[in-house]
Amino acid sequence: THLVMQMVDLSQTPSEQLIDSLINGLIEDEVLEKEIGEKIDREMIITFFESDFGQYLISNHQSLKREQPFSLLLSADTIFKDFKGKQSDKLLVHGIIDGFIETETELILYDFKTDYMSKKPSSEEIEKIKQKYVGQLNLYKQALEQVKQQKVTSVKLILLKGNHQIEMS
Repeated sequence: THLVMQMVDLSQTPSEQLIDSLINGLIEDEVLEKEIGEKIDREMIITFFESDFGQYLISNHQSLKREQPFSLLLSADTIFKDFKGKQSDKLLVHGIIDGFIETETELILYDFKTDYMSKKPSSEEIEKIKQKYVGQLNLYKQALEQVKQQKVTSVKLILLKGNHQIEMS
């Protein structure tokens, strides 16, 4: 699913035919195994791109950066609460940001997840999923702000199953 989201052409709203064609091409090119390609939920992807944020990505596809690798050097004690080493010890963190949009007024970071959440989640369910990913997204935000030398204006956790967009910042 992440590979399809990374590669789908956003110069137009993706259709089931476009997504099928992309998946079949990935299978033919042996980038994706047929069994895995068959399990990708096309409707889930289409539903996301019909959402407000999906349409925002499409309308701003020229400003969109996807699958952006980063490296970040951090103090070990910022990652591990009970760190017993030297205060000067550093950790090199590597990751890949699913995507971000940079416009004149905004820097929006987003990350796709395929976790399931009910159609009408409780506030406890939303808080639980936020807590699961807050550390990861904070690292992504810090890395992006460092590279871009500007503040991230919004961090969005996109739950594709159930089509939820959760504001993290």
